[in-house]
Amino acid sequence: LCPVGTFQDGPAQTECEDCPVGKHSRPDRTVCTSCAVGTYQPVTRALSSKQCHPCPVGTFQDSLGQFVCKTCHEGEYQPFIGATTCTACPVGQVAANVTSSACALCQPGHFQDQEGQSWCKECPVDQFQSNRGASGCDVCPDAAVKTSSTLTMKGKRTVDDCKCARGFTNTDTST
Repeated sequence: LCPVGTFQDGPAQTECEDCPVGKHSRPDRTVCTSCAVGTYQPVTRALSSKQCHPCPVGTFQDSLGQFVCKTCHEGEYQPFIGATTCTACPVGQVAANVTSSACALCQPGHFQDQEGQSWCKECPVDQFQSNRGASGCDVCPDAAVKTSSTLTMKGKRTVDDCKCARGFTNTDTST
């Protein structure tokens, strides 16, 4: 019988082979068994399935018998250990890191209207957003954005940011 962590898969063999990375020996030691999905095993001669480690948060493993975990893509997160997939961030949230355990809310003045994104978009010059985690921006009142002092400002956070700056007036007579 082979020592634990090794195997012998044929009759009349005189030497045992090490179980490779991603696998562990079975009690009968005739073959090595792959570690389960959601786990990894980075060393040879693993003694049992207890040496198959669950993937840490922010990572996953969707294949059997692996020696490393995969990282989530930007715009995805994974809050649990032993995961087999990652989840796309919902609209209004982003994940910039490839090992994110949570998504971050877009800040006021910014939004994200698509799932699975890694950055928030800035509100256009004629719009604002006061809330965190927004999927869009609100349009500034027409009278407030018709001056050169506010036309170029992106990422407005409140409706007051749409108003003319102190010392400026709305000179557009079309509204």
